[in-house]
Amino acid sequence: MAFTWFGLIAILQSAYYFACHTGQLANALLTLPVTSDCVLDIRRTAVGLTAFSWVFVIVNGTISALFFFATDGNFDFTLAPLFTYIKVPEDKIVVATVFGSLIYYVPITCSLFAQMMMVVIVYVFYHQFRNLKKHFRRALGKRGQFSGDMSAFRRRHQVLSRAVDEVDGFMKLINVAAFACPIANIIVLSNFNQPNQPGL
Repeated sequence: MAFTWFGLIAILQSAYYFACHTGQLANALLTLPVTSDCVLDIRRTAVGLTAFSWVFVIVNGTISALFFFATDGNFDFTLAPLFTYIKVPEDKIVVATVFGSLIYYVPITCSLFAQMMMVVIVYVFYHQFRNLKKHFRRALGKRGQFSGDMSAFRRRHQVLSRAVDEVDGFMKLINVAAFACPIANIIVLSNFNQPNQPGL
């Protein structure tokens, strides 16, 4: 389970590094002209998600510290290969536990902020498509007659669709990994908890 979790974290970080390094993320956001109300909504969303992320990191760090330091070695197996294959001297146990727990803090924090960035990007597109739908409904009369500029709506929809295609280049890998890793963990847990049955 730890292997699949750290694999998911590596995929999240690699996908966002690739998107930023190749300019796909910047191209998607720069080709997507957003309205001023969208900027304000996205700013509020980003601030709220950032505050939530830092609170989660602090709470997670506190709970993890309790697992590592207040359980008298019951969770030392999570620091493998320390304590499982590599014997740690008594006077170095605290140093090994601090080092091992830090290895857990950094990837969890990195994956959390990558996921929050994905939520912000999705919210940008959600907001823009919702605005397009709202303006299109206003252009329709009560009897279904259309009074707006159809070519303007079509151009706006094409701009949004091109930006979605640009973002989809790196987000599809994240979505597949975010779906496959928990499924793999469920399979591992279901096989691990089943008692050995004779004849199988």
